[in-house]
Amino acid sequence: MSISVAHPIANGTNIRSLVRALVPLLAGVGAYLIFLSIGEILLRDSDTLWQIRIGQWIVENGAMPYTDVHSFTRLGEPWMSSSWLSQVLYALSYNSLGWAGPVILTSLAIGATVAIFMYLLDEHVDPARSIFLVTLAVLISATHFLARPHMLAFPFMVAFLGGLMVAADRRSGPSWLLLPVLALWANLHGGFVLGLALIGPIGLEALWTAEARDRVALAVRWALFGIAALAACCATPYGWDTLLGAAKILSLGKLLILIWEWMPTNFGTWTFFEYSLLGLIGLAFHRGLTLSVPRIILVLGLTDMARALREGNAHRANGALAFHVLDLMQSFEEASRTGQHIDIPSRCERPAPL
Repeated sequence: MSISVAHPIANGTNIRSLVRALVPLLAGVGAYLIFLSIGEILLRDSDTLWQIRIGQWIVENGAMPYTDVHSFTRLGEPWMSSSWLSQVLYALSYNSLGWAGPVILTSLAIGATVAIFMYLLDEHVDPARSIFLVTLAVLISATHFLARPHMLAFPFMVAFLGGLMVAADRRSGPSWLLLPVLALWANLHGGFVLGLALIGPIGLEALWTAEARDRVALAVRWALFGIAALAACCATPYGWDTLLGAAKILSLGKLLILIWEWMPTNFGTWTFFEYSLLGLIGLAFHRGLTLSVPRIILVLGLTDMARALREGNAHRANGALAFHVLDLMQSFEEASRTGQHIDIPSRCERPAPL
């Protein structure tokens, strides 16, 4: 008879690996329980009831709205719900559990977002620093934690963008499994256009850091993924109109700066966000953090977009430009199908140089 005894060092290593693997899950559960216990703060926005009512209308009629059915001044005008799936989920949870339903649903989304974010950070920093960064992110974002569609889209946003960044860091093409994530995001909230817009810049970073001999194949992989992602965004009840609807929202221009949650940060007043941002910048200088050229360009572009919002200027990549691109694509398809010349009705101004 023989007795096998595992090496104590190996056992210790396995236990530490198991604990580290469980940290994201435990952090997600902790965030869920915290926001569940203070759920009333998730219901402080009157828009929640409107989202629930739209979802109830969809469930009751078994159809998608194509005209405005609730506004007094715009009743009967063409309109579609870019957050229909979130609205249906909120309606079903409200019908089953009352106001506790939307609170539970939103808390679950926050917990899932925290867990995914922690998992993505695990490859780069130790658990203690991950917990610090995630806690900071939650505190900065807490003012936007409301029982509204964007909260249900948060886990999918973090998973999709995190997946793109992982692919860029590994100098590889993005996983095709990110496509259903983007499709769900497109059904949950109109913010999916952010993910679509960032495929190009993040893919550029992957090409920038890749070996010269691999760049052509990698460019083809990212291009094919971008085309597939465009199709995934149309996997909604509205189909192609999903992209057109998002472009119309982005073309609202100066109206965007009047909507509180779309306003950029105002550095004329000091808030927790400003203090946190300055602290992170100081930490980056202290630790000697370096960024690739494409990532620097991306940060500068987002900063310029925030400045344009604050000053009421049009974005360089604005809704009118996006709508014109979509109009061109549709016209190309129609011209090739019919063999006829197609007049393109939309126009857009050439963006000013950065």
